[in-house]
Amino acid sequence: MKDTDINDFKEMWTTELKDYSLIRVPFTEEERYVICHISNTSYVIIEDDKDAEAIVKKMIEAGVRIVTDESEMWNRPFGDA
Repeated sequence: MKDTDINDFKEMWTTELKDYSLIRVPFTEEERYVICHISNTSYVIIEDDKDAEAIVKKMIEAGVRIVTDESEMWNRPFGDA
């Protein structure tokens, strides 16, 4: 089985950054996030926890919108896309 290359997901923190947001998972001691694909009104599931953490880190470094309330997450963060 091939290891995942997180660069396969680079659109999430580069060219399609405006199409995503992260929602902070409450009730956890460590910082945990759910990746939301705004354009498709869906969640992104990345099966490998280490890959997911690396992808979320890249998204945060790139300035992806982070929300704490689920009602905020489907709004486009930067105006037009």
